[in-house]
Order: sequence, then structure tokens, then C-alpha cells
Amino acid sequence: MVKNKTMWTAIGIDLAAGAFDVEMSHEGYAHHRCVEGGEGLPPHASRAQLYKHNVGEQVFVIAYDLMATKIKMPRWLLYGMDVYPIEAHMRAGLRWYENCW
Repeated sequence: MVKNKTMWTAIGIDLAAGAFDVEMSHEGYAHHRCVEGGEGLPPHASRAQLYKHNVGEQVFVIAYDLMATKIKMPRWLLYGMDVYPIEAHMRAGLRWYENCW
């Protein structure tokens, strides 16, 4: 399970997409005076607050990927369930670029 490249790829892509979203958000209101629209976050959240806000989703994705690997779920299903969180982070990060820069 620890050597499963498919699982680590899915986890890595999700973590990278989350980091992209956080960094785009932080740049958007640090330098361009936009405000955060995420629920439960202040208008000008720090990086730490943004990363902390994503921890629950990241833990869920990692736990799901570990479970899917443990029960030998098909690879397409492993990637299929990770698509939405990745897409949501990418969409949110790109929305900062489109609307705030």
C-alpha cells in the first residue's frame, strides 16, 4: 500500500491543487485588495488560516485514497473520486486570477 504510485499521485495532485488555491487566494487579497469569499474565513485570511481551512478536505481525500488502495478499488474509481476536490481547488484558484488581477 505504501508503494502504490497511483495513490500517491492522486494525493499529490490534490495537495498541489489545494496549495494553488491557497496561494492564489492569498495573492488576490494581499496585493490586489480582493476579499475572501470562503465560508468561515475572514475577508483577509492569512496563509495559515487558508491552509487550516483546507485540512478537513485534505484529510478526507487522503483517508479515502488509503482505504481505496487497501480494499483494492479499481484505479479509475480512485481517480474518479479525487476529481471533484481537485477541480474545485483549480476552479477557485483560477477564479481569483480572472476576477481579481
